[in-house]
Amino acid sequence: MAHFAKDHFLKDDDGKLKYVCTDPGRQTFKYKDELGDIQKDVKAKKLTKILIDAGLKEKNNTLAVDWWTSDEGKINNDRFTTLQPKASEIHSMSEVDNTLFVNELSAITTL
Repeated sequence: MAHFAKDHFLKDDDGKLKYVCTDPGRQTFKYKDELGDIQKDVKAKKLTKILIDAGLKEKNNTLAVDWWTSDEGKINNDRFTTLQPKASEIHSMSEVDNTLFVNELSAITTL
């Protein structure tokens, strides 16, 4: 999810990061709001809330089940085994516990 967010939501039109981790130890991120003011997002709580409110969990569940279920309604065990851990990780992500997401996000957005 962190890589998807970085590649699709956290870059400007020129491909430059507009949401960056400025303190990996404290997992502090900074970005400019619509007024151009610098905002701080500790542990990516604001970003996590936006993603959850946008329907991340529901879309994750739908895509996962569609991907590992055959047209006959049977589960493809290889696909299930491959995707289930990641789907579960996204499903359990919350504003309270986004540890895996924020750890990866801080690693890939640190300047």
